[in-house]
Amino acid sequence: MEIQATKTQLKLSPCNNTRLANLCGNLDEHIHHIEKRLHVEISNRGDIFYISGEDEKISQAKKVLEYLYTQTKNNKNLKPEQVHLAVQQIKADQYQTDEGKTGTSSKLPHNIATPNGMITLRNLNQKEYIHNIFNREINFGIGPAGTGKTYLAVAAAVAALEQQRELLENKEKRLKEKADYQFRCANSIYQLSYFYSQI
Repeated sequence: MEIQATKTQLKLSPCNNTRLANLCGNLDEHIHHIEKRLHVEISNRGDIFYISGEDEKISQAKKVLEYLYTQTKNNKNLKPEQVHLAVQQIKADQYQTDEGKTGTSSKLPHNIATPNGMITLRNLNQKEYIHNIFNREINFGIGPAGTGKTYLAVAAAVAALEQQRELLENKEKRLKEKADYQFRCANSIYQLSYFYSQI
């Protein structure tokens, strides 16, 4: 069954030609990237953008454009990497919404806690990658450069080491408390024994 493509209109405000040019990129490279990643067609006349495609993809494209336009307020030179990350984040947010509807959100991790902060997993592939690292002994990460294979693997290792260190510290603390308690009990018994021996 063929999915019917629809067309919608998005008006970005306030209208600012410098920010709009920054949003679109050199020769509309940012727009082309969004079109390619989300399978939509985008055209604009000034601050009015026309988006064609499936309803879900149109919704994602609108969110990406709105988000990136807010970024142009303080960012004078929007980079392709930022556009890529924005698309990834919107798709990840959509995936999390779908997970909530199907009740599968608890099966995959969304973050990695490290001593230097929280690392947010951006898409389904990264979540499955980290899930497998934590639950399988051997994993192979295959993919293009810059997708986070090494970075996330190291982050997962750091998180595991930190968790292990906390477990050892807690165990050592419990052993020390137990030893202190046993020493106090033995000392109390000795004092009582000495006291009764003097009677």
